[in-house]
Amino acid sequence: MRSQEQELAEAPEPRAGAAFTGTASGWFTDPFVRHEQRYWSGTAWTEHVQDKGAPGIDPPPQPRSPGA
Repeated sequence: MRSQEQELAEAPEPRAGAAFTGTASGWFTDPFVRHEQRYWSGTAWTEHVQDKGAPGIDPPPQPRSPGA
């Protein structure tokens, strides 16, 4: 039997208009490791970032298409 953690790890990335993922919106460590923090909307990572408290804009990388 698969654990809930395995199912979450294998879940596809949310798309625009996707249902709430269970993680509330807020500032989190940037998963793309380009900034200190990135804003999670509740369904997707946004372009809003922070470094040392200073706000900035940096669109998250787009997912690669298969074969790219």
